[in-house]
Amino acid sequence: MLNTCKLATSLWYQSRFSFTRVRRAKTHKLTQYPVIPPWLETFNKDPFDYKLRSRDDIIAEQEVSPPDFPIRVIVQDYPADANYETADRSRKMQIELNMRDMNLTKLQRKRLIFLLGPRYKDSDIFKLTADMYATQEENLAKVLEIARELFWEAKRAP
Repeated sequence: MLNTCKLATSLWYQSRFSFTRVRRAKTHKLTQYPVIPPWLETFNKDPFDYKLRSRDDIIAEQEVSPPDFPIRVIVQDYPADANYETADRSRKMQIELNMRDMNLTKLQRKRLIFLLGPRYKDSDIFKLTADMYATQEENLAKVLEIARELFWEAKRAP
């Protein structure tokens, strides 16, 4: 009798609940493709709809009246040590520029802010850094070249 009762209970239990496993395929939506390097990602076009001046016009204007704004060079010297990383840090060069000293028009200033991108931090002062070459002199030349190109590109706005 006990065996029939257990059997009836177990059949009732199995008829009420089904223990089948359903496997669903896991899907993952990619919002950003991790295989695309940053330099190949799409970016917004220039939002300004005015005609830009040519680069030759800017260079000719610079020859007549060259820019006269201060550039603050930030150098951090570390003593040469047996540790390679410590001695290698001193090659980094950083300059600091003030937009107010550049004598830019409103459109030129907006263009410079657009060109700076994430380097612009809601302040007139911005910093540029170079750490790609082996010596400080080469890094200083590179960061000054970047600053010159940024200035010329901003001056192309009317």
